[in-house]
Amino acid sequence: MEKSSRYIWQVAGLFATLIIAMAFLAVILFTVKRSVTISQSLMIWAQDVPLFAIFYFINRRFTKQQIGIKPTISWGQLLVVSWPLYFAVAISVLEIVIDRNLYWVLAISAGLCAGIFEEFLFRGLILGILLKAFRHMTKKRQVWSAVVISSVLFGLIHSVNVLRQPIGDTALQMLFAVWFGLILSVLYLRSGTIILPMLFHGTWDFSIGIAKGSINETATVTLAEVIINVVLFLIVLLICACCLRQKKLNSIDLTKLLA
Repeated sequence: MEKSSRYIWQVAGLFATLIIAMAFLAVILFTVKRSVTISQSLMIWAQDVPLFAIFYFINRRFTKQQIGIKPTISWGQLLVVSWPLYFAVAISVLEIVIDRNLYWVLAISAGLCAGIFEEFLFRGLILGILLKAFRHMTKKRQVWSAVVISSVLFGLIHSVNVLRQPIGDTALQMLFAVWFGLILSVLYLRSGTIILPMLFHGTWDFSIGIAKGSINETATVTLAEVIINVVLFLIVLLICACCLRQKKLNSIDLTKLLA
């Protein structure tokens, strides 16, 4: 239990460090923007690259959490598990075909930065460390506890968007981030490689940025949007329950992540 407590504190420390680092970078970027015009694409790079460097250093020096790169399943199984990625790619292609005004630089920036940094931190580090913290539980409780907590934290960190968009939009975005985090966690655990959730996350954010020209919400939240997100949340829960049922859990290799 002593080691479990240590891992919980590591996760708390990572989350607190993220909030502090984001606040510090926000102050710097806000100060710079007062005298220099900075595009949204450049803002994304200016925030996520330093954050990635900070947490990469923290992991190399302190937490030392192993991150899965090589798939733990066959290539045939990987093709099946990757079905959410195909969906995201289809949406991106549809956006490119339908819309005339496309924002390539923003879309690529959002896709690369969010896909790499956020997956490295929330699935690679936080999910992995939580699996260690709950290793004394049954495998089912261990995996589900780690998946749910890491996904909730992923949703909570999106609360910072309230500084640049309406509260209603931010709340909806947080709910979306939670169920999105559940899918990303399942992709990581079922495949054994962080590359798959990185690709899915990056492609999804690319599909949002390519047509909208913004990663922030500005419109008023409607009741229909709330209902749709709640329904999607329930659907995702059912999908995750299916993907992480006992039979599937037995095939998930956590050896490297628990090392």
